Amino acid sequence: MDVVAFVPALPEQGGDVLAEASETSAAGAFNVLAAAARHGMRAGLVGRHGTGPNGDRIRGAFHAEHIELLLPPTEDGDTGFCIGLVDASGERTYVTVPGVDGSLTDDDLDGVVTDEGDVVYLSGYELAFAHGRTAARWFTALPDGVTTVFDPGPLVASLRPHLLEPVLRRATWLSLNERESHLMTGLGPAAAAQVLLRDHPSLAGIIVRTGPDGCWLVTETDGVGRHVPVPGGPRRAVDTTGAGDCHVGTFIASLAEGFSAVESVQRANLAAALSVTRRGPATAPPRVQLDLGLHSSA
Repeated sequence: MDVVAFVPALPEQGGDVLAEASETSAAGAFNVLAAAARHGMRAGLVGRHGTGPNGDRIRGAFHAEHIELLLPPTEDGDTGFCIGLVDASGERTYVTVPGVDGSLTDDDLDGVVTDEGDVVYLSGYELAFAHGRTAARWFTALPDGVTTVFDPGPLVASLRPHLLEPVLRRATWLSLNERESHLMTGLGPAAAAQVLLRDHPSLAGIIVRTGPDGCWLVTETDGVGRHVPVPGGPRRAVDTTGAGDCHVGTFIASLAEGFSAVESVQRANLAAALSVTRRGPATAPPRVQLDLGLHSSA
């Protein structure tokens, strides 16, 4: 769950500030799965959800989006939450408090069956949680016919190399933002994408998201990469929470539908640009709005 306060500016250390508004909503993996589901993709969560008030709200949100819960409720605890501050620029700052969602076991994952043609998305948070070794083991053992997408997330600098590197070797696609790519390589987005692909040749491609500018895309077939702007130009950001998740979910659904990598990131760029114009984490547009926006931008 996200517990978010909208503030004029972040307070100084030891200070305080009055929030202009607040909201509590399902977030995390829900953002990615909702974006994919709104694009028409069948989606399911391989993750724990608790039996307290957070877990109840999470289940309600997933059911409303017709997203399957592939594990039963965990009886001995509640789902975790994030405390977020969104300032006047729309930028988010978060603290994550794991709940039962951070304690997956081998038994949980061994019962999950994947089929050829499935896409599995993994967040770097899963490697940072206590179950990091368990999540990495399951992900790296997925069959070859399963496409995998890895997003290292804002905690990338703290991820343990012995978990991160095998995941990168198994990933089909790597999606991350400019800050995260710099933490991994010390380079700007274009050069970072090229270096990451060079160092991990098993990847089909890398997407470095650059906010309102769109993203950089480099694939195994070109090696150089290209900048892909937002169709129709950037939008005024009200809240950037979940924009990266929206981008990844839309990219996954578009690619699975048969769009090219370039077309898929164009669709993802527009979906993320539209999502930041509304408050909340799971603000990915429905498929029809995305198609209309692409048509009007053409």
